[in-house]
Amino acid sequence: MPPSRGARATNNLSLVLDQVSKDKGIDREILIKALEEAILAAAKRTFGIERDLNANFNLEKGAVDLTQTIRVVEEITDSFNEITIQECAGRGIEVESGDEMVFPIYFLDQDAAAAREQDEMYGDILNLKTYRRGFGRIAAQTAKQVIIQRIRDAERNIVFTEYKDRKGELVTGIVRRFERGNIIVDLGRAEAILPLREQCP
Repeated sequence: MPPSRGARATNNLSLVLDQVSKDKGIDREILIKALEEAILAAAKRTFGIERDLNANFNLEKGAVDLTQTIRVVEEITDSFNEITIQECAGRGIEVESGDEMVFPIYFLDQDAAAAREQDEMYGDILNLKTYRRGFGRIAAQTAKQVIIQRIRDAERNIVFTEYKDRKGELVTGIVRRFERGNIIVDLGRAEAILPLREQCP
């Protein structure tokens, strides 16, 4: 299988991003950028930081494409990211010095056949087989963590923006509970703490 588009990180990620963006008021592009960065960081930890890896959200598929770029050179100085013209010619790949070949990194169960075929044809170049096992799970966990963290950040920003200019203002709320003498008050979108020292006797 020749180099082509990358592997999918999840199936319905686009739907999840749309829903989170709509429900939580978070810009979809912020979620996509954070997701790409997180998947790339996880990939570099798994496959090696020396590899020239890229993670891009594919709008059409609604998934993250993970790829490795290998440069064609006369003489190899970087064994992870370079290949010689002679080696390419020996494999029937027509390239020139300076060209770049982009290989997808297949890591999901549904891409197992493509991964096996890639390992048979380019395994000695890419050396991914031992690394890709388990990365699908890592990528899914990373995606989940990033989305949850962005939701928390956005909710914190919304609350901060709503209340930052109201310092010293009297607001109404519902008393929810008492904790160590402090009163926890529900203000609608947030909870506030009324410390013991600021309470009326």
